[in-house]
Formats: sequence, structure tokens, C-alpha cells
Amino acid sequence: MKTTKHWESERVELIFHKHKAIKWYLQSHLAGLKNIVAGMRDDGGRVIYLRRFPVDRIPEMGRSKEFWNATKCMQFLKRVLEKLSKTVIDKKCLYILQFDPYSEVITMTENRDDNSEVFKKFRSDFK
Repeated sequence: MKTTKHWESERVELIFHKHKAIKWYLQSHLAGLKNIVAGMRDDGGRVIYLRRFPVDRIPEMGRSKEFWNATKCMQFLKRVLEKLSKTVIDKKCLYILQFDPYSEVITMTENRDDNSEVFKKFRSDFK
């Protein structure tokens, strides 16, 4: 289940295709979901109707294809994960990846603090 502002104008729809569609697609595709049910909300944050998005059709929906390419995204993710699998040595350490879209650089930091909230949540999610 996702929520997004309902497409009251071409501008709102354009923002969805440029920024949200890629995130929804990657998250749902990697999780093996077939469909996303989205609550389309008004300016007050109230869901006014539901819409179903077939995951495999998101890359070709509306103007998404103008902004991103699903095949290139998956190839990029594959390269990142391959590099990560060769880099990560300590399985007890939390590695945080951040992508800077302006410089197109990925930085990886290690978090060895067992007491950090991020580390506690991460470990509890995968026990």
C-alpha cells in the first residue's frame, strides 16, 4: 500500500512519474509484488480513492519512460550489489549506502555502534 497526491494536474502527475514511480517500481519489483494499491490523497492528506498499479507496467506508464529506464536501473543495482558483496567483510557491521544524484557517487559508511537505533532496528528486522 502506498499513497500519493491524486493527479489533479499534469504537474502533479509529472512529479509522480519523475520521482515516485521509480521508487515504487524498484521496491515492489524486488519484493516480487505484482500490483501496488495506492491511496490517492487530497491536499488535506485524506485518501479519496484507490488505484491499482501493475508493477510490470510502471516503467511504461505515462511519462515515466521520459525520466528513467527500468533495465538501466536494474543493471546499476546489480553492479552496486556485486561490488558490495566483494567489499563487505564484517557481517556484524551495518553498512549504509548513500547515493548523491548530482555527483553520481555512492558512499558507503560502516556503523559498528551496537547501541545505535538504526543498528538495533536493522538487526531486529532480520532475526
